[in-house]
Amino acid sequence: MSRLCKKSKIRKTVKEAAGGIPVTEKASTLIYLDYVLFLQKILQEADMEAARMGDKTITSRHIESCLEKSLKSFRG
Repeated sequence: MSRLCKKSKIRKTVKEAAGGIPVTEKASTLIYLDYVLFLQKILQEADMEAARMGDKTITSRHIESCLEKSLKSFRG
């Protein structure tokens, strides 16, 4: 399986978002996995929304319509 993003890039991005606080490699990996699951859920819901509207492709309109519901489910 090919990598979508280098681990060093993920750790650097997470560290910058955390205000310079060091983050372990396991924590950055879990953050990345949560991010991927979030994107996957948004795309699945947008695909269902597009099918419901009779469209064959996903547009920003479909993503925006299901984004709020996805954000609520991922809040901890």
